[in-house]
Amino acid sequence: MLRRKKPSLYTSIWLVIIGYAFMYDQLFWQLQLRVSEGSALLYPGWLCYVFILLAIPTLARYQKSVTLLRPLAWYLGAVTLVRWIFQLAGLSPEGWYVYAVNVVTSAVLLYFHFQLQTSLYRIIQPFNPERARLIRIFRSVSAVVNTVMCFPIQLGQSPEMELLQSGIAFFATLGVGGTQAELFMSLRDIRAQSMAAPASLQKEGEL
Repeated sequence: MLRRKKPSLYTSIWLVIIGYAFMYDQLFWQLQLRVSEGSALLYPGWLCYVFILLAIPTLARYQKSVTLLRPLAWYLGAVTLVRWIFQLAGLSPEGWYVYAVNVVTSAVLLYFHFQLQTSLYRIIQPFNPERARLIRIFRSVSAVVNTVMCFPIQLGQSPEMELLQSGIAFFATLGVGGTQAELFMSLRDIRAQSMAAPASLQKEGEL
């Protein structure tokens, strides 16, 4: 009977990097909705959580707390998918229940990504403490930006508001992009250690 090979840490980090690429779509989609009531581009931001869900089992072998994020990833992925479908159909549901879902989703979003990046920082630390420190910094930047974006404020189109929007977009890019860059650079350290690891560990897909 063939034994299914477990995804490696190297592969799982790649999945997170790809997943965060779709976070850009989510961030700028939210910003666009705040600037105007016009239609936004149809970004499949829900794919972010699909890739993260694929990475969670392996990441949990290094940080058990990552397992607790699985139901939250399912929730965020489902909400994002439903919003995407509504947008695709040109629907804009309103009502107290929509507001309630948005509030809950904002809180879950803040906790999920803060905790995920905290776990990634701890996973990377044994391979490269300096890169882990930078991931922690970008985690903090992302937390601040996400918190600001959770406020139910409709931005106008004045030069001042456009400047504010540009600033938020810059820090959103810095937080997510910085995390992606440091994770990508960490792959080299993970690969180097996997090559130096005993053959038994390589067969088990531990690295």
